[in-house]
Amino acid sequence: MRRREDAGWLDVIMDDHGEFSIRDRGRLSRLVKELKDPEKQHPMLYLFIGQNIKDEALNALFMNNIKRTRSNATVNLRSDIGKEASDMPIFLADGNLITDIKPQHISPGKQGRIYPIVRSTFTDNEILPLLYARLLFLFTDIVCIFADDFPGLDCIADFLIFAAKVGSASILPVQINDFNRNISANRGHMSNAFSDIRVVSLDKICETHRASTPTRYCRLKGVLQHQADHITNMRSAHRARFKAFHLKTLFQAAIEHTAATVLESFDHVRAMRTGNELSPGLSSHLATYLELGSKAGIPIEDLTPSMASAMITDNYPPRAHFPLVIDLVPPTKRVSILAIDGGGVRGVIPLEILLLLQEKLGACPVTDVFDLIMGTSSALLTIAQVTSWSDPSMKTTHSCGKRTFQDGGLRENNPAWIARQVSRHIWPAKKALALLVSIGTGVQENCPQSQVAPYFRNVFKDGFARRALNAWLSSLDGEKKWKDLVSQLDDDAKQDHIRLNVPLKGMAAAIDNINDIDLYRDLVILQPGVARMAAEAASALLISTFYFVLDTIPESNDGNLHCRGTIRCRPPVKSILPPLNLLHGSQQMCFATESEFLGYFLGEKDICSCCKRYAKKISFEVRHLDEEIIIYMELDRKQRRKISGFPDTVNSFIKEQGFLSPFGNPHHDSPGTQRCTACDNSKRKSSQSQSSRPQKMRRLA
Repeated sequence: MRRREDAGWLDVIMDDHGEFSIRDRGRLSRLVKELKDPEKQHPMLYLFIGQNIKDEALNALFMNNIKRTRSNATVNLRSDIGKEASDMPIFLADGNLITDIKPQHISPGKQGRIYPIVRSTFTDNEILPLLYARLLFLFTDIVCIFADDFPGLDCIADFLIFAAKVGSASILPVQINDFNRNISANRGHMSNAFSDIRVVSLDKICETHRASTPTRYCRLKGVLQHQADHITNMRSAHRARFKAFHLKTLFQAAIEHTAATVLESFDHVRAMRTGNELSPGLSSHLATYLELGSKAGIPIEDLTPSMASAMITDNYPPRAHFPLVIDLVPPTKRVSILAIDGGGVRGVIPLEILLLLQEKLGACPVTDVFDLIMGTSSALLTIAQVTSWSDPSMKTTHSCGKRTFQDGGLRENNPAWIARQVSRHIWPAKKALALLVSIGTGVQENCPQSQVAPYFRNVFKDGFARRALNAWLSSLDGEKKWKDLVSQLDDDAKQDHIRLNVPLKGMAAAIDNINDIDLYRDLVILQPGVARMAAEAASALLISTFYFVLDTIPESNDGNLHCRGTIRCRPPVKSILPPLNLLHGSQQMCFATESEFLGYFLGEKDICSCCKRYAKKISFEVRHLDEEIIIYMELDRKQRRKISGFPDTVNSFIKEQGFLSPFGNPHHDSPGTQRCTACDNSKRKSSQSQSSRPQKMRRLA
């Protein structure tokens, strides 16, 4: 015989000191998890209050649901069987409301989360009505109270008046006729608490004709269906139809709020913005924005649309009611930066190096593998030529007035440090960079000092003026700035910072002699090892386009946590494959951690047939969520490089992807892409024949 499922949801319990608490058995979370698509379905919650007649009605209206469940909880919760896949599944809650019943005492150690109740001025007999009025009514669509289960209608009237006075925020669609006097006296409170109050008379049946019991409740069933349609339309009009995924999270926030602050209203909007709170200085920022716009002569009608656009974008992330998607770096991918030194006519050197880099990248544009490109002075011309921007993002100013402008190359000839700072402002959630490629304009080799010092110091060659000039020229040396930056990095971060430069080989370090342009170009073309450096940088850039996305929250597996996810690629992988195969096509590439083989890199075979995106399904195990891991792309047994986003912990991926933020994130999830039913959060295929290899691996140094 099949064991009946425990339908217990909420309990009012009492400890040894007589203090009350609410225990949540997690029933709502389990029912939401059983739905076909909790992120799209909008469940309705029916609440039935009473005793024997209530149980009889539930058995008649939802026969399969009641007989298959059991419970001894204060409030039970069931799902209407057969509607789990519908757009509006129905949850059925039921409980008792006899206020003289003492709350049950449950010994510690039983399952469920406990929320101690701060009672304030309420008596023991008001604890149970408070549970209904301040918590359950917040999420209930229809409340059905069975009058025959109570001593009289006055009891029900007193409860409704109590619920209205303490500030219930839900709807009670039952029309009350027999006790209009009490209700009318408190109509002001009632109208704020309930949208409609009605009475449904049940047909009386003979005790000997129990088989006709379902017929007795046909009228009630019709009323429930009619009121359900009415409530659905009303909630839709007010944008208050909560998805199952939202309902579960809102209820957890509400039960904690109700237990801690019984008299304060529950703010749904504030609860939805947990983890995405408004900036405390928002009003002052808006005022500053308007003030600066006014000083610049921008009309207010041009400023307000941009403010409205920013607010709408902030309030409608994915998983909200009306999600928007904007083009940002994926939350689990880190940023790749290109920083180009300035140097006047020596700017031809980074231009030639970029041409070499583009040659190694093949058909993949160099701009596609970088998220941020910065340059100083003449480097802007190089960037403009490489990116072919017809409309630059920063306009040239034509109104100098009394202002003085200086060439940025006179102070920050190497913009790598500034680029790192700017990236932190643009992407504050990114812990580190995926890659920073810095291209120099040539490095001056140190000339050996003469072994025989002159007896008299030559004031023209070694005097104060000359030393001051040398110090100023040294400040323009981008190589020195690069060494200062790298010296502050740890060994792991140094691997993510690549410098491409060539020695000047005795050439003058002048930046304004146009006759030397061809000579500077030849320095790159004829320099041994430059092509190899460009190939290594291209390989690192191509591998940094791959990043990991966690599919689901890890599950326990014999003590360890089993993690399932997908390796993605940005930009589109079809532009990445040709240069990657050209650089490493002779080797069998694969993905691996420090100790686990994750699967072979199969190129086009890893592309999803539906959305045409790269989707390599992998799985691995960790001992705990805060264990640091690294996913590598192995090029051969001696060469490997980590993909973007590592090292990091699984806990970080859970937070960055918003598994704990059901109402959306500021980063808008996976930007620029539509969800694919074939490869987004899909279950891993059981067949691993194409990507299997012996599990034993040799650890790499």
